[in-house]
Amino acid sequence: MSKMNVPNQLTVARIILTPIFLAIFLSNIKFASISFNTSIKIIYILYYLCYLLLVRIFIKGRRKIKIIISLLFLVLVVCWNNLITINIYDEIYFIDLPMGEATLIKSAFDRCNILIDTGENQGDDLELFLKKKGIKRLDYIYITHSDSDHNGKLQMLIENFKVKNVVLNKYDTITKRLVQYTKYKNNLIMVKRGDIINYRDIYVKILLPDVDTKDTNNNSLVLYIKAFNSSLLLTGDIESSQESKLANLEKKIKVNFFKVPHHGSLTSSTHNLLKVLEYDYAICMSGYKNIFGFPNKNVVKRYDKNKIYLTSEKNTIIFRKLSYKKELKYKI
Repeated sequence: MSKMNVPNQLTVARIILTPIFLAIFLSNIKFASISFNTSIKIIYILYYLCYLLLVRIFIKGRRKIKIIISLLFLVLVVCWNNLITINIYDEIYFIDLPMGEATLIKSAFDRCNILIDTGENQGDDLELFLKKKGIKRLDYIYITHSDSDHNGKLQMLIENFKVKNVVLNKYDTITKRLVQYTKYKNNLIMVKRGDIINYRDIYVKILLPDVDTKDTNNNSLVLYIKAFNSSLLLTGDIESSQESKLANLEKKIKVNFFKVPHHGSLTSSTHNLLKVLEYDYAICMSGYKNIFGFPNKNVVKRYDKNKIYLTSEKNTIIFRKLSYKKELKYKI
């Protein structure tokens, strides 16, 4: 072997092995992990090409150039990894999942991230969605009830994101045991009718349940939320009996956004509730792989056809506004 070939081979080995060893080292340091807020693979390719260029400059470049390029690369990575902190939009997402439902309320500049329900524990739709939005921290996760199409991804979220608070209905012992199984160390909050949770500029009032109905669907949390100068009513999977109780307790319900109960099934969206309800938008999340025929066509007809939005037709439904404006608007 020629001596002239040895330096070249060493150079190639350094270029190939350095990023591998560095990636292994950084993967064990939580704050040093890098997540890309995109699913576009070309971004990953460009990142590694930039990294290889940096390695080459380190091997052959001058000291001053090494310092400048290193600083520029570091700034680029930090900015890219924290794009959410410069996001200027307040947003509400009614997420289209294979099974079940999840709603994300996200403040501008990463001030507050609240997730209501998680969908079924299948596929990676929810995890990819949150990562694509740059979310690493969830200030609150509300689980309306213990059916797996509402709490199925809770364990994954606790293990892969910084979850500060988990909120359950007072009678949900199943999800409570699941949270304890994950050895979750932050706040676990059990709530019922009348309880109020304020965080940043998000106000949440619990309207139901008030007693244990002995039924998981009817024990669903019903949440009245004020966020971004708008109001929401999220209803979990309540059925006719709880809808009647809600109507009797509240008398008149006026909100901007109404989440259609129980995925638009025949057991919900009854006359007793709809006669006291006034809404700008009704959103029905059915799960694009659901096996129950949700939403029922007759139920959809009970709503104003100009005000109801189905994830089965629109996919994930987004309402967004600039942080300094007042009105959330539908974004296709």
